[in-house]
Amino acid sequence: MFLKWRKKTPISRLVEGRMATVQGEIVASETLTLPITGTRCVFYDLLVEVYKKGPRGRGRPLWMPLNVERRCNGFYVDDGEGRVWVEGKPEAFFIKNGDHEAGEVPKHEFRRFSAWMLKDKRRIIVRGVVSKPEKGEPKDTLVLRADAGNIIEILMCKQN
Repeated sequence: MFLKWRKKTPISRLVEGRMATVQGEIVASETLTLPITGTRCVFYDLLVEVYKKGPRGRGRPLWMPLNVERRCNGFYVDDGEGRVWVEGKPEAFFIKNGDHEAGEVPKHEFRRFSAWMLKDKRRIIVRGVVSKPEKGEPKDTLVLRADAGNIIEILMCKQN
């Protein structure tokens, strides 16, 4: 299952049009702020739930989604030899591991949140298709995009 993560391509040797797996550090060109906690990150997947009577059964209270939000503006991955831009398409991201925050929503009774994030300076492995930059993307580097299945796979490395 994880054999596809074994062979990594140095960023300096990426070939346009091919699938590539690169390992490096996240370098933010612009950070986002997680709305509830104010945590700075390059990507977040936020779920806010409310505890209320459910639509089924006898109307027993249960946690129901109130708001779901995924955001990313794109970011660089730097392997020490070069940089590659990862397109800011959060709906295509499939992330394994990642930074997580959860808790109660301040000033709101019966609400909780859960957020998965990618933070600046974290080591990751990214798998996607290499291409030239398009309008609105940095022109100085190649870009990793979603594959034919519309997926960019990201694996968070353990912190030392």
